[in-house]
Amino acid sequence: KQWYQRRVAITAGGVGRVMSSICYPVLGVVFLLLGLTSGYNLVDKGDPAHHPSCLTLCSGSTPPDTWSEYGGNAYVDVDIKFCKFVTVPVVTTSLRGESQHWLTRGAGSIYNINNHSFRVYVEKDNQAYTEARLYQWSLQYTAVGYIC
Repeated sequence: KQWYQRRVAITAGGVGRVMSSICYPVLGVVFLLLGLTSGYNLVDKGDPAHHPSCLTLCSGSTPPDTWSEYGGNAYVDVDIKFCKFVTVPVVTTSLRGESQHWLTRGAGSIYNINNHSFRVYVEKDNQAYTEARLYQWSLQYTAVGYIC
């Protein structure tokens, strides 16, 4: 099986920059959901540094071989430098794999987040590291933040 990373960066407002094909209606739904679930407004209209045209959506997935072991469980550090965020983004994640990933805990919990990276720990009865590699788990992520 050949693995590749697909990364998307889309800028809100104006024409926008697209590095991979994605439907604009889907983008609208993503922004709406992130705005509703984040607990705050992503666009601060009173601050010119956070102009709506500076808002960018980036998404991607980690290769299955990037998991590290933590007491039998697993964690992955995700590099989002390519997004070029100038502030800490709002990040959502999900776990993808061939099997057993639905039994895990922690895939939606973000640690050590900054504008360049974040970490996610996954637990499954001290077997997550072994199963992450065995069942080709990858972390899917979407980050929304400002680039100017």
